[in-house]
Amino acid sequence: MAKFLPLCLASVLGWCAAAALPASASRLYELKTRCTEAGKAVDCTVEAIDSSQFTLYRHRIDGKEVFSVRLADKPDQRAQVWDVARKGWVPLERVSLNFTANELCFDGDRLCVINPNFFDSIRPTMKHPDRQRIRATFDSKGNLDAICYDQGCDKSL
Repeated sequence: MAKFLPLCLASVLGWCAAAALPASASRLYELKTRCTEAGKAVDCTVEAIDSSQFTLYRHRIDGKEVFSVRLADKPDQRAQVWDVARKGWVPLERVSLNFTANELCFDGDRLCVINPNFFDSIRPTMKHPDRQRIRATFDSKGNLDAICYDQGCDKSL
């Protein structure tokens, strides 16, 4: 299941435009969908970009970039978010996939992406397609620390 998480995350996250794109980067897709920011549902766009070291993403609401994430799966599984104040990448604390609500949320409900097509497409490929929730936490360097499933996510994660 550890390899499943980067696939899920890489399919619905966001990257920061403040950082320059590497010359070898290529755009994977742009998705127009809905996001919730501070509990309010709004139209948003998610753009995914592939570079040699990371899968880079950016979320835009009203044309303005609001949340950005980059993921690495080699040599380790790592997730970072762009910190505007620090003007640099900082570790993502946690992410959750809620299959019932068709949403992926970052650091609690800081930003959630709603994407029923994605969740419907990956559910049949899952080893346990009846799962309702997956949550991951990351350590102080942004490396994957722990994964929980369903009721196990109600514990300390």
